[in-house]
Amino acid sequence: MDMFFALGQYPNRRCRSLMTGTAVEITFDAASADLIPNVMLAGVIHQELNKIGGASFSNSKKEFAATIQKTFPRDVQARIEKRGTILSGHVNEFAEKPTFLHGSTDVGDVSWIVPTGQVYMATAAYGTPPHSWQVVAQGKTSYAHKGMLQAGKVLAAAAVRCLTDNELIGRAKQEHVRELGGAIQASHPARDETDEGPLGRTKI
Repeated sequence: MDMFFALGQYPNRRCRSLMTGTAVEITFDAASADLIPNVMLAGVIHQELNKIGGASFSNSKKEFAATIQKTFPRDVQARIEKRGTILSGHVNEFAEKPTFLHGSTDVGDVSWIVPTGQVYMATAAYGTPPHSWQVVAQGKTSYAHKGMLQAGKVLAAAAVRCLTDNELIGRAKQEHVRELGGAIQASHPARDETDEGPLGRTKI
């Protein structure tokens, strides 16, 4: 068992397969790159969000969301009680310096190829842990659907503005190139033989 854990912690999967006499096949897929935010696009999206507004939720929906919150770990519940939020329809002030968020997302891969913007909208009770049964339990609620549609409206409005204003697209592209230092990542970057190599990049 000790050998199993030691091998499991070894940094190179091919070496582990040689040591154990087994075969390994590595498929490089996605969600490997950090997200490169585009402040210009984010600003356009935020302007449309202010026009359209965040999603609003009825008291009955908030009551159900509150019952979900009661199943969260105690430390999470303590933070929720301090903030007093159940389902948030609040629109935050725009911040040109993006806030760091932990997690992985395929959107990160996309953001190295084209200028990318996002909008966050409440589709679950505040404080819902990601990848949890509570997420699943709320996935088909009417408030999850409402938040999704509201986010879609905001993104659609922002897309229309960009598609009808070449200057916006040009500024977004300029920022994108500047942030990446003139390099973009391929959709499936090349890896070296050790499977530990850096992400492949292509000059533009």
